[in-house]
Amino acid sequence: MKRELVLPPDFDDYGWEVEYKGVFWGGAVRVDDRLINVIFYAPVRLQQDIAADPSAGRLFTEKHLLVVARVTLENMRWVVENAPDGFFE
Repeated sequence: MKRELVLPPDFDDYGWEVEYKGVFWGGAVRVDDRLINVIFYAPVRLQQDIAADPSAGRLFTEKHLLVVARVTLENMRWVVENAPDGFFE
């Protein structure tokens, strides 16, 4: 199963901002002939967003959420290539 990170065409224009914010909702992963939306989070930003959401006090779920040390292009590519088999099902 081949996986490929798919980013918006203008990602290079604002990639630095994604790293700074610690979150990126605009990515996808191409698995064979399917395109799967994914969300990338840095751990600190994820913790902040969970704490700020009163409904997340008991449960926080997000399909295809990938947590990386820093939301950089290199880290996003790495996690897509190394995610466990079946993650993108």
